[in-house]
Amino acid sequence: MLYALGQSLSAVAISPLQNKKLMIYIPEGAIVEIPLDAPECGIVEAIWEGRSIEVFAEDVRKRGSKIRAAHS
Repeated sequence: MLYALGQSLSAVAISPLQNKKLMIYIPEGAIVEIPLDAPECGIVEAIWEGRSIEVFAEDVRKRGSKIRAAHS
């Protein structure tokens, strides 16, 4: 499911070069994709600008507006 963020949010990204998890900020207006079957709360793997990130599902739903279901 695609969401347009109305507020920025924190996420975790994996640095492929350093194999480390990094805290990043997703800006207001960004499009974030979370799985259709994502739980109501808890950490889920999502996609932002083609990058795999980890976010709290409830943060994306609360701070974003549903755009449409993503293509599989």
